[in-house]
Amino acid sequence: MAELAANDIDSALRWLERAIDHDPEYSSAYAALGDIYQRTNDPVEADYCLRMALRCSPDSSEILHKLARNCVTLGNRSEALALLREAKDRHSGSVDFLSQLALIYDDLDETDLAICTWEEVIALNPLDASAHNNLGLQWHYGKGDVDKALDCFMRALQLNPCLTEARFNLYQAKADAGKVDEALAGFESMLAEPFREEVMFHRSIMLLKNRRFGEGWREYHLRWRYRGTQSRSFPFPNWDGQPCTGKTLLVYGEQGLGDEIMFASCLRDLHEKTGAKIVLECNTRLESLFRRSFPGITVIGRSSAQTSADGLASGATIDFQTAIGDLPGMFRAEEAAFPNHRGYLVADPKRVTFWKDRLAALGEGPKIGISWRGGQGKTRREARSIPLQEWHPILAAEGRHFVSLQYTDCRQELQALEEQHGIVIHHWQEAIDDYDETAALVMALDKVITVCTSIVHLTGALGRPAWVLVPRVPEWRYLASGETMPWYPSVRLFRQPRAGDWAPVLRDIAWKLGTVARRVDHDLG
Repeated sequence: MAELAANDIDSALRWLERAIDHDPEYSSAYAALGDIYQRTNDPVEADYCLRMALRCSPDSSEILHKLARNCVTLGNRSEALALLREAKDRHSGSVDFLSQLALIYDDLDETDLAICTWEEVIALNPLDASAHNNLGLQWHYGKGDVDKALDCFMRALQLNPCLTEARFNLYQAKADAGKVDEALAGFESMLAEPFREEVMFHRSIMLLKNRRFGEGWREYHLRWRYRGTQSRSFPFPNWDGQPCTGKTLLVYGEQGLGDEIMFASCLRDLHEKTGAKIVLECNTRLESLFRRSFPGITVIGRSSAQTSADGLASGATIDFQTAIGDLPGMFRAEEAAFPNHRGYLVADPKRVTFWKDRLAALGEGPKIGISWRGGQGKTRREARSIPLQEWHPILAAEGRHFVSLQYTDCRQELQALEEQHGIVIHHWQEAIDDYDETAALVMALDKVITVCTSIVHLTGALGRPAWVLVPRVPEWRYLASGETMPWYPSVRLFRQPRAGDWAPVLRDIAWKLGTVARRVDHDLG
């Protein structure tokens, strides 16, 4: 549609409304209206339009997908799942529709339902190699069960030896199963394939994950050509790593909040090497914290939607640019190059004092921050989260005060924990809504215990002790093995021994907390 292509929203709305007046059953027009209202942040109008579109075209998986996503946006996940369940019942014998439905479940981060649906597809058509491959992806990245994933990928290749995606996924799973040399050899064999650069990028991730930093950083720049990384666009020459005394160098943020914090550990190295004036563009939530922590650097916050040079009103002419994720390739080429720091971020001292006083009012005993849910829809939320009820071995111990650092809505969970077990987790929303305030609270706490989330990076960058519960298949930042994280000397990793089983990790942490408490009591005695 020309109006939409030209981003002329008003004209597109008028055209679509006239089309519906002419044909009240025009499903595509209703769907296009729904798209527009979603793009303009009006999910209520989008809901009406998409429901009308689905009524006119009840067999459209594309419209069903859009409506389900919109229901989630409105906070009606249960309604979205009900819509999908009803559609599934109507098409229970259709391999094509069930395959589309499984992909919708994956997009909504409903791993169990995606697995169940792919298994139904395979029951209907056991020779569907793509279905086996997709099932393997759910086991690998959704559940972290590498063994089941390997079985699925190998079965897919038995059925279709030419299924390149399954071969690529097999080598990924082998790497996470600890078969690094096999995985590397496999990736080498795929370098002539059509998606060579994606293979090279994932090989770099595997090398970084296995502490082979010098090799891994060489191809990390290929992340920009990978579909999972949002590209940034600035009209300045790229910096080639050479000294640029007297020039102005833009360092722009990328990826998630935790990544920006982690890569910011290289900023002091950069400042010393280049002799340049550095302008740091970062997530607006980090602006105050970074400005205080890097006083010799001009810090500019950006909104989550900003991807271009708009808003770089630093008053300086930019001579060169570099992404913050490119800095480790210059300054962290080997593990010995990671500094043994005590923190490179600086929280607001007055707010730290405020939180220390507030925590002291809770009474005697250590004050421990916790976060139990990590990730978002496409960043492996299920594998990176542990239901709060399962934390009972840690939370049940007397003489400790636990403080929520959870950034998602957790009121119902906290209330249920108190009603069922009498355990109080203190939660101050004002410390969650403002990341600078979160930093001050973390500085005031005695320790943080958390799943893999940005709180790990914040705590480690502040130099505060953190114990991290790491899933069986972690992101590369948490490495493939070991208890240490070279980015943050104060962080200790506790690894899940089996996919889906957090009980041994929680018991281990509870025991170690008790050991620390007993040692303190003995010293005081």
